[in-house]
Amino acid sequence: MKFPTGAILLFAVGACASYDAGDTFKPQRISFSDLETTTGDIDSAFIDALTSVGIVAIKDIPEYASLRIQTLSSLTKCAHSSHSGSKSHTFDDGTVRTTLATRTIPGPGGAQPIIQTSKIAPEDCREFEESSLRLRAVVDETTRAFSTKLASIIGRQADTHAHAGALLETRDGFQFSDFAAIANEGEHLEHFHSYDNPSTNESHEEKTLDFHTDQGIFIAFTPALSSSGDAAGTGHFFIMREDGSRPEVEFEDSDLIFMLGDGVNQIVNPHHEASYQALRLRAVPHAMNMPDLANRSVRTWYGRMVLPPVDAVHPENGKTFGEIRELMISGQEEVLGLACTGSASARQLEEVLCEEGTLFCWHRCMNHTEYYPVSPDICADDGLELKCVNPRGQHYVKGHGDFYPNCAPANTVPATPFPTLPTYPRDNVTCSQEEWNKYAGTTGEYAYCHDIGKFDKARFCWSVDGGSIDGRLSYNGLYGYLAFGFSSGGEGIMGMFGAEIIMGLPGGNFTPVNGLDLSLEPTVKEYVISDAYTRFRHWSQPVPDRDTSSYAVNSTDCFTSLTFKTNSINSREFNVTGTDVMLWAANGKDTFVEFHGQDQRDLFEIEWASGSVTQISGVEEGHSHEEGHSHDEDKHDKKDGATPSSESTKKTLASSFVGMTALFWMLGSHWP
Repeated sequence: MKFPTGAILLFAVGACASYDAGDTFKPQRISFSDLETTTGDIDSAFIDALTSVGIVAIKDIPEYASLRIQTLSSLTKCAHSSHSGSKSHTFDDGTVRTTLATRTIPGPGGAQPIIQTSKIAPEDCREFEESSLRLRAVVDETTRAFSTKLASIIGRQADTHAHAGALLETRDGFQFSDFAAIANEGEHLEHFHSYDNPSTNESHEEKTLDFHTDQGIFIAFTPALSSSGDAAGTGHFFIMREDGSRPEVEFEDSDLIFMLGDGVNQIVNPHHEASYQALRLRAVPHAMNMPDLANRSVRTWYGRMVLPPVDAVHPENGKTFGEIRELMISGQEEVLGLACTGSASARQLEEVLCEEGTLFCWHRCMNHTEYYPVSPDICADDGLELKCVNPRGQHYVKGHGDFYPNCAPANTVPATPFPTLPTYPRDNVTCSQEEWNKYAGTTGEYAYCHDIGKFDKARFCWSVDGGSIDGRLSYNGLYGYLAFGFSSGGEGIMGMFGAEIIMGLPGGNFTPVNGLDLSLEPTVKEYVISDAYTRFRHWSQPVPDRDTSSYAVNSTDCFTSLTFKTNSINSREFNVTGTDVMLWAANGKDTFVEFHGQDQRDLFEIEWASGSVTQISGVEEGHSHEEGHSHDEDKHDKKDGATPSSESTKKTLASSFVGMTALFWMLGSHWP
């Protein structure tokens, strides 16, 4: 069964050009450790490389060098194995490229499997599977560090200029505030390429890939590896400088290369111009041709292309990036240039295949039995069909939500937004900044007060009373829910998995079909978020036998506040003489305990006795807005690698993505 997903805007094609013989270029090298620190000289070298050339090399990445060799050395055998899901393409110069393709999606689910392990001889791919998974994790970490570093430098420069708003927005107003947000919230397309060419190309004139600019925001890739061990066997990679010269690039084998794509011309640079910033990133044109592989050596390579978020609106044409990709699938000529700057255009087809026993549902191939014991035959026996549906029995078309395979009628309706709170939307004239300052101001009542986050959506005040915290969290929004508590300190979604929280709900009798019943009394209870699932339906039972008599929620037609006095949450005591990492989240739109956006949640460290608050920037920030994204970073609600409850599903979880093979084709050039 085939399921189309968003087309991938790989690159804008440039003009063919010859190689400048004898001219070579070595990229600026930055240590991995320097990505995580602020150093004037290093930062200057980093940003200069990306503005003047558009390419930078990251060195000294832990484990990377050995993993690169292990993965690329074992790639060819696996890619040429039957049923691996690989695809081949022959270029004009006779080079044959065999590709294993996959992707990493933001949030839970993360790195998708590459091959159909159930149909392939284990000895053909075992080494590649093990090493590639570890390599991808290292590259993912480095990619996020690169994005955060660039966002930080851009942000410091922006502080001295007038602002033009967020880099990107969704139609419902959620803002992707900086470079890291758009990079972390987009899909990361990953290709493992194996090249073979019996002909020779020593003249460097006939290029396997002519000069082009990648259509993503940026690409991270490994220097190629030759099976012969000869550096000359890795091919020739060229860039085009601003002055038009075309040097061959010399890479260090142990480096991970980052190269900016045309996405910075579409998204970042226009934003800088609008806010009067001089900084302009450069998308670098590049080309590649194969070496002389007459001795039957093979060139292998891995790359990861970072795309904009699918629901972000293109700054110029008004379509979301996801819509543009869908239009490109249809091959409509009039849309082929929508996502390119200048006169460049791109065209491609993506196809996703799910193996038997799985269904493409919410961006991945899910086992039929992942949540319920269903199959096409079981559904047919009841006169139903197997569909990707939400708890309200609506089928998935696009967008965000809680979806899984289940039996449903043939005429199941498409998913619709949740019903809103009775007073939504609030009157923003009445609910003014002045009124918010009055509501959240608690001068004299508490020892310390801090605005939490950078969106002016919450204010937390507290006093230390013996071993207890007397606190008040004020939220600049309506009462859908309001929560505050300990971060789990673990990985995933801002420390949310396993977090221990105090949460106020405006009603009771919650169901994922109907939400909260607002005719019932509001409650304020303690909860422990599941360490495997983020959807409230998985952890909706409060912690028993806890004294919550000091907990209360006050709500108006504008604002909400949660007050409490306690020495612990779920028996976890506050470190009143030290620090705790805390989180909060809220929803001001509906009663389904689902949505919280980047501006309705934060992670921060509090030093209780001194009154110090430090914002923590998680690597999975920048996702949802209360207008349209979900409680679990708008992704599926299962933690990456978590096991569902049924034993049969535990056994098949490892293959839940197995059949999905993304085939990224271009009619024309392609990335290396």
